Amino acid sequence: MKKYRKNIYLLLILFVLSIATRFIFFGYPKEVVFDETYFGKFASSYLTGNYYFDLHPPLGKLLISGMGYTAGAKTDSTDYSKINNPYKDDIYIWYRLLPTIAGILLPLIIFFIILQLGVSSLGAFVTSALIIFENSLVVQARFISLDSILLFFGFSALLLYLLYSKSNDEKKKVYLVLSAIFASLAFCIKWTGLSFLGLILFMELYEIFRNRLSGILSKTKSLIKYAKIVTLFFIIGFAIYFSSFVIHFALLPKTGLGDVFMSESFQKTLVGSKYENNQDIKVPNLPEKFFELNKEMYAVNARMDAEHSYSSLWYTWPFMYRPVFYWQGIIDDESLSRPYIYYLGNPIIYWLSIGAIILLVLLSRFFKDSRKTALFIIAGFCINFLPFIFIGRVMFLYHYATALIFAVMALVLIIDRISVRRTKYVLFGALLILSVASFTFFSPLTYGRPLTDSQLAHRIWFPSWR
Repeated sequence: MKKYRKNIYLLLILFVLSIATRFIFFGYPKEVVFDETYFGKFASSYLTGNYYFDLHPPLGKLLISGMGYTAGAKTDSTDYSKINNPYKDDIYIWYRLLPTIAGILLPLIIFFIILQLGVSSLGAFVTSALIIFENSLVVQARFISLDSILLFFGFSALLLYLLYSKSNDEKKKVYLVLSAIFASLAFCIKWTGLSFLGLILFMELYEIFRNRLSGILSKTKSLIKYAKIVTLFFIIGFAIYFSSFVIHFALLPKTGLGDVFMSESFQKTLVGSKYENNQDIKVPNLPEKFFELNKEMYAVNARMDAEHSYSSLWYTWPFMYRPVFYWQGIIDDESLSRPYIYYLGNPIIYWLSIGAIILLVLLSRFFKDSRKTALFIIAGFCINFLPFIFIGRVMFLYHYATALIFAVMALVLIIDRISVRRTKYVLFGALLILSVASFTFFSPLTYGRPLTDSQLAHRIWFPSWR
């Protein structure tokens, strides 16, 4: 009971800190920021009904648009074509709200995951605190983006899976079904969300393999159990994925800028298109539209070779070689200062965590009582990092966000397993102090607080950060 109360108090502290870091200066700037040029425009398309095309599945934009519609928005007059364009009304506040809520809840989900992995309450608190004070995660949670929502769904799926794996009562199947639902929701935000399903199936395979070695399950029963789990995830995943496209098509009945990507038969289904009244073109059914759109999404992803001045290669991400410049405001004539927003991580957290992952890989065989936990973290990092080796399209530092969280888990696990209590507490304390100090130092670039050229230069540590 005492430990339960302690965890409640720790959660309340984390919740307050998470709200404070995500909601401070919320709504600023009242201008289009970086990828809001895409996701704000796509979300607003559901209000007008004009067809759009995106590389990612529609669920994230549907949810963001739904927030605006719930707030009473019937249309959106903002010009999303360029960064710095002003928002014409307050609908953007509601578009940004869902990613922010997801960003607030993510550290709490991580807290429960770490506890399920056998790490101490103090270790769980430190892990969540590091997520709270990680500058790049804060930035991504404050604007119209998909990544915060993806992380929330994905790590919720992992938490539910861990609860399933440790449960022996009637809730066991419920946890597994809920895990499948949340993993599917992550995949419906971005295809990269498939990594969470991959980690779950990998860990389940590992558990079945362990049971086979110990003689708990026969080979046949092991295969049947695994096949049932894979089938469950596939059925739930496809049902949710397909349903999101059904809603997507229903809310976009009119011709729009996305027509150019689609076939003539697809465009015939759109009101106002040039093929709408062409009697020689066959109208496709819903499954045909679904498969055509997904095929085109894959094709565009595969041939997307355009360069971007702030793109970066996968192997540079753990070292934060190339942050992403999101926005800059107008210079103040009196103070000669200007606000900037960068997708720039907390260097203390980035650099220590990648060192921790390497160390955990080298020392994992010595974690006898935490071998499964170490495997979970290492596998989570690798599944969310190494596949980017094979992706040729333009990529950015924010593609590393999921792997970064697993790297933070590795850092905390290593410290938590130190047997000398005083040493452990000193290291945790030092880590928190340094991380908060670093977060504070770089916070002007997180929240868009004005900086003079000299102040900016002190925060741009390397030429590649410019």
